[in-house]
Amino acid sequence: MKKNNLFYLSIISTILFISGCSLDYSSANLAEDLSEKVPETVFLNFSQTQVKDGKITNKIEAERAESYTKKKEMIMEYARFQELDENGDIQTEGKADRAVLYTETDDADLFGNVYFYSYTEKTSIYADTLYWKDRDEKLLGDPGAKVLVKKDDGSYIEGKGFSTDFKLREITFTNGVNGKYIKAEDETE
Repeated sequence: MKKNNLFYLSIISTILFISGCSLDYSSANLAEDLSEKVPETVFLNFSQTQVKDGKITNKIEAERAESYTKKKEMIMEYARFQELDENGDIQTEGKADRAVLYTETDDADLFGNVYFYSYTEKTSIYADTLYWKDRDEKLLGDPGAKVLVKKDDGSYIEGKGFSTDFKLREITFTNGVNGKYIKAEDETE
């Protein structure tokens, strides 16, 4: 009988010991959480040049860039960019205090002192926040925030609910629009 009691006592002790122990997975969860919050790579004085058919098409620079591969994002501080034509001439340039580039789609969210200038259209765009949708080639503003579009000749338009379609060369505002149009001397009425 003592052997059975000793056997059962050892089984109960083992069960209690095992149930008292657990594998700690919190460090694995912490590492996974950190992978979304801590950049895999940090670049200072970041510069990226895109080349197509042997010609430079885009340049992006930033004082600091952080790469988040798992989230498919790159966050840039004090970002500047240029788009070049086939001759290497700057078509468009811009800047923002902060930019989030979604590497899978090439969409971007731009924040703080956002500025674009088109050399072909001789037009500037100023905003606090803009969103670039690459596939549709659209630039969008926050619905309630003002965006200013200004031509080199002094004409301008500003308002809320800004969007522009680069394929159609069309600008839209949905609210609070005002502006001034300067007629060129060679324009007929």
